[in-house]
Amino acid sequence: MTEKQPLRSRLVEELTADVTVGVVAAIGAVVVAAIYYWLGVSFVGSFLAMITIGVELPHAYDRHWPITYASRPAVVWTVAATLVTAGVFLGVYQLAALLGSGMTVPITAFFVTALLQYVMAMVFGRAYRQG
Repeated sequence: MTEKQPLRSRLVEELTADVTVGVVAAIGAVVVAAIYYWLGVSFVGSFLAMITIGVELPHAYDRHWPITYASRPAVVWTVAATLVTAGVFLGVYQLAALLGSGMTVPITAFFVTALLQYVMAMVFGRAYRQG
């Protein structure tokens, strides 16, 4: 029989495992959302961009990224991933705005960007494990 860790130990381990990525992503998410709103992106679009960066990005890192980085490399990875995600989101948002209107624009940008985050993390993970 295997011995289970106490709940407290598991909780502390889970909450502190990738805290650097989570904190930097949260800060980046707020900054990006403010910039988007200032640029004229709708409130819903700015909010969904914030969720994409602040929630989905750390989740993709935690679940699918094959490498766990130390503090400084984790900050660099998170800033780079935030910039890429922000660019993809804005690009998809603008493309969706040309093709549609209303709530479909930010929702499309959110789902396409989140899907691309996970696909890229899984593709990189597979390539990393194979080579």
